[in-house]
Amino acid sequence: MRIRLRSARWRFDSYGPADQIYQLKIVLKYRKPPVWRRVLVTGETMIGTLHEIVQIVMGWQNRHLYTFTVRGRDYGIAHEGGLSFGGSGELTFTGEAHADQHRRLSEFVLQPGERFRYVYDLGDNWEHEIYVEKIISPQADKTYPLCVAGRGDCPPEDSGGVGPYAMRRRHHGTGKTESFAPEKANQELRILLKS
Repeated sequence: MRIRLRSARWRFDSYGPADQIYQLKIVLKYRKPPVWRRVLVTGETMIGTLHEIVQIVMGWQNRHLYTFTVRGRDYGIAHEGGLSFGGSGELTFTGEAHADQHRRLSEFVLQPGERFRYVYDLGDNWEHEIYVEKIISPQADKTYPLCVAGRGDCPPEDSGGVGPYAMRRRHHGTGKTESFAPEKANQELRILLKS
């Protein structure tokens, strides 16, 4: 069962009108067969919210810490209790951590072809590459964020990281399918929008 994501303090900032829609491809690195998702988010999406979007569309449970690395600078939650990595890569206290979580995607002025890194579970170290595939105009009949495609299942939580998980798969199989249904992720994104 999925634990409740902690979005209440950030609220969903990415559902309203926006000038730009970022088409992002999120790829779990070092995983074969490949696991990836394609999502559409507004430029107004805050980095703390992007973390929650990645959690939902990839199928993670939001049980661990994370970092984003954008152009060599780290952003994210270092540990429960309010410390975070600020733009300098150094630990910062709650006020700056709060500001980092509210940094909008558009503030990075990312361009198509650029990419940045997201690491989930700093123990198992699940690395994701996030590619900015294109920037498009919003469509009036769509609600953002929106997952539009994907492939494969993420490994289970606390499975030890790439090496131990691959070894376990080789020796025991997983019992999991390698399918992905964007509709299920979009249902969860809509529920989060309402929280």
